[in-house]
Amino acid sequence: MNRFSKHWLLLALVTCLGLPALSAQAALLAATAQPNQRQLQVNQDNNFAVNWRVTAGSAHSGGAASSSARIINPSGGATLATVGGTLSQGGSGPFLFGEFISLPLATVQAWQRSGLRRVLLVRDFADLAGGGAVRGQQVLVLPAPTQPVGSLRAVKIQPAQRQVLASQRNVLALAWQVVATDDFSGRVSSSRARIIDPASGAVLSTLGEGLSASGRTPFLLSEQLELSAGEVQGWYARGLRRLILQREFSSGSQSLSAQVVLTLVSSGLRAPRENRDGELLVQRLSLSFLDNQRIKLVPPATELKAKVLLGYSGNGLVEGRWQVAEPGSTEGKPFYRTLTLVRSQLGSAQQSTLFSPPLPTAKAGKYRLRFCVTNQDLVPADALVLDSGCPIESLTVETVYEVLGGSGPAAQLAISASPQSGVVDAATPFQWRAVDGAVVYQLQLFAIGLDQQNAGEVEVLGESLSFVAGMLLPASTTKTPLSALMRNKLEPGRYYLWRVTAHDQGGALIGKSQEWRVRYQP
Repeated sequence: MNRFSKHWLLLALVTCLGLPALSAQAALLAATAQPNQRQLQVNQDNNFAVNWRVTAGSAHSGGAASSSARIINPSGGATLATVGGTLSQGGSGPFLFGEFISLPLATVQAWQRSGLRRVLLVRDFADLAGGGAVRGQQVLVLPAPTQPVGSLRAVKIQPAQRQVLASQRNVLALAWQVVATDDFSGRVSSSRARIIDPASGAVLSTLGEGLSASGRTPFLLSEQLELSAGEVQGWYARGLRRLILQREFSSGSQSLSAQVVLTLVSSGLRAPRENRDGELLVQRLSLSFLDNQRIKLVPPATELKAKVLLGYSGNGLVEGRWQVAEPGSTEGKPFYRTLTLVRSQLGSAQQSTLFSPPLPTAKAGKYRLRFCVTNQDLVPADALVLDSGCPIESLTVETVYEVLGGSGPAAQLAISASPQSGVVDAATPFQWRAVDGAVVYQLQLFAIGLDQQNAGEVEVLGESLSFVAGMLLPASTTKTPLSALMRNKLEPGRYYLWRVTAHDQGGALIGKSQEWRVRYQP
């Protein structure tokens, strides 16, 4: 039997037995993706190449095509996104297609937040000759969200209010403070600042550059923003008199915002009339004790008072309260009680000092003291008030003081420490020998009087010295650079004295270093 006769015999056998016809060999058989699985990134846009292979029967010659790819949820099959373009080839298989897929970072993060751990990238390839379709897929794996270590607590801004003039260029020097829990170890960032109309919520302008920081809390981020006279004139001509400058800071999925109230006036000469009573703008609060120290360690029953320097524009009635949290309620979320309420009429001096009542010092331990402005007309309409006692977080300042324990003087060790001279900067380590029994160290800086800036040595703390800044550090820390808060209070090129003291569980002084003279040069 020749080859031609064998072919017809086989065809007759298939027909008689009802077997599938040989025309089935003309269909598309399967579609696969290479690679068949991919890990998605949740910290950047995902851009990747995919190769598709479509196989067909030996008699197929109708080509294959796919209009687009889809991202689907494997649980239920819902389409999450459509990606890619049309792929098409004619002729006989196998067919090889290549394409580039782009998935924005925000899209992938949204899938991750919704609980998805994998999605499918699928393509349906159809036979151009109408012979059915096959599906190929690639598994896209999303990493489980990392458990955040610590969390953001608050964002503060100084000054909290500013006046901008339509008659000139306005330069706004702003200092943002982002506060997190002690165990926070991430990064905080903000893309740009926004100018918002509080009446409508409309964003009028975006300005500034990105800000970011990492390391130990609190994070201090400073910037200078500029508003042109033309911009302010345009807003003023539309009848706008108060705007919000806002920044949102985020870390992972958590975000917090703070804002500056901008009051618009036509010119500096007209500002006092335009910013009339009832439109008082508190721009700066500075809290210290009467001797200008920011932190105090005092014996029991010491007479102690504090003061707050208030900078403002306009005039009107300022309302506020002095509050204290006593030992036993200062750890974690402090429990504050009000010492006294403040109501003071402010004139056009632009600066005023408010004094506290006598502070409690009977019980040994750590106290938290705060002053806050409470004027209800200064609370933004959209503000989330978390503390009714001090409703305006940006107009709240606080400090700590400690009442020493023990009934008599304890033996004090001389602590060896360095640097003992020379130039210091942001990276210079201040270090000292550990003291047995210490639970806290206090690093202090004192300004030397101008008459002693060129002196060779300053033996002891004298009348020409004043406290500048301090740090309270746990017993585990015996080496540290100056914090950003401390450096912000120093003048480049000026000499300072520094020392470290050690305190026990009751707050008693058990060790002290000599005062060393150094020059700050960032």
